[in-house]
Amino acid sequence: MTWVRDKMGALVDTPPAFRHKNSIRSAIVFIHGIYSSVDTFEKMYVSLSNSEEMKRRRIEFWYHDYDFHNSLETNGLRLAQLLANHFIDRDKVVIIAHSMGGLVSRLALIGTHLPFAKLLFLLGTPNSGAVRLAQLGLLSGLVQEELAGLFALFPRKSGIADLTRASEILKSNLHTYGAANTSGVCYVSVPGLVFHKGMGIVQYLRAGRSKTFAGLAVTSEGLSNLFPFFSIKFERPHDGIVEETSNNLISSTSYHEKNCSTGPQRGDLAYSYLHVRIVPDCEKLDHVGLHKDEKVISTVGRLAIVAFDHTEGDSRKSSLKTWVDTFTAADRDSYDIKF
Repeated sequence: MTWVRDKMGALVDTPPAFRHKNSIRSAIVFIHGIYSSVDTFEKMYVSLSNSEEMKRRRIEFWYHDYDFHNSLETNGLRLAQLLANHFIDRDKVVIIAHSMGGLVSRLALIGTHLPFAKLLFLLGTPNSGAVRLAQLGLLSGLVQEELAGLFALFPRKSGIADLTRASEILKSNLHTYGAANTSGVCYVSVPGLVFHKGMGIVQYLRAGRSKTFAGLAVTSEGLSNLFPFFSIKFERPHDGIVEETSNNLISSTSYHEKNCSTGPQRGDLAYSYLHVRIVPDCEKLDHVGLHKDEKVISTVGRLAIVAFDHTEGDSRKSSLKTWVDTFTAADRDSYDIKF
């Protein structure tokens, strides 16, 4: 599937070719998850790049393949440097991140002022860390998307180990840099909810789902029942890897960069964070299927267009509020949104 790379631009150290001084570029940047690559976004890229709305706006498509073995902070700094090298303040950039890629993207935005960054999608991102797995003292259950393999024991590479303490790392960076760098960036988290309270493991397998995820659910829930003191049971709903409570920043018990947008402290300012459940699609999606679902792709595309078209100025009107304000009756039935 390397053809996907050939169709997009890779963020590299070499500055882009000369541009007209008055030009404004609009771009989508894909950031993959652990044990993955940009190829995992093939379906989303094909759909978005063939959209008449995207073509009309001449949207560019870029990607960054980071080394997940490196620390989250190292990868975040690297991503920020590459973005700053490719775009200028007046550009408009939407970042679509899956899983670990969302943590890398958040660290890039927290640590560096990138005025061109307008919207960040956190698809199945463990924003509060791989909490349950961390309590085991090792990382198990991470899936290599191409092989759908289970990696029960990883070498203690810093990037993988960082998943168990992601919220601490993010909090530390916020203590250093503050939340000012992300004030102009909207966040949207989307969860996979296939293991909800009404979904049994047998049902999951009968639907032709991943045996890896079913095995994880059986193991974690079984051990939790046999040895409650281990406290390793995934809290439902989850996508086989990431619990919704970890994906949803509103559920976070730690201070985060969108704290001012998720509570009474927001006042009359427009919200810049949404947690979006797509009904009923999210209840059918596991971790590796989340960013390949047509309704998720459609939602990402719609929101990206709103972000590209949004003009700054009204502090009470973010691109997210603009999107919600345009909802039809069908949209209200299709989305369960928290902010």
